[in-house]
Amino acid sequence: MLQRGLITILLLSGVLYSMGNPPPNYDAQYDEMIEKEVSADIESIRTDRLAKEKDILSGIKLKSLVFQEKLITTSDGKKVKKNIPVKLVFRGDSVVYINSVKNMDREIKTNIVIKNPIPDGTEYIKGSAICGEGCTISYSKDGGETLTHSDRHGASYIEFHFSNIYPEKEVRMGFRAIIK
Repeated sequence: MLQRGLITILLLSGVLYSMGNPPPNYDAQYDEMIEKEVSADIESIRTDRLAKEKDILSGIKLKSLVFQEKLITTSDGKKVKKNIPVKLVFRGDSVVYINSVKNMDREIKTNIVIKNPIPDGTEYIKGSAICGEGCTISYSKDGGETLTHSDRHGASYIEFHFSNIYPEKEVRMGFRAIIK
């Protein structure tokens, strides 16, 4: 029944048309019995999809933190950069965004992608994105529509891709931005 409903959904959505078949005749396909089956199947497909997503995300703990980068003078007179909790920022201030992901499960989590839009009112600092081992970074200037592995033209969106996160392991990633 699920397969029949899925095929009906494909027909109604025009997917089979895009595969080279003639366009569906929506008027001819209307049938109360099929409509009931499709509605039930759509719910089961949705529930199944959500269950799979929940399985993937279960056991994953994500924390996002924001710090203000300040130049601090130590007791011996040296100036060092420190990340302090954000209280009040001004145009030109540097902020640091840090995400941490921990696999709380006993199984390896695979193909984890952390999608991180650059917050409004800030500008990404080129070359500042970093992440732990087993991670690749993709950048986008168009909100994630087109991804590249270079940030030489800046970024409005960053994705951190982890091929594996082992049980009880925590990985960190982050980037810096300037307040506009």
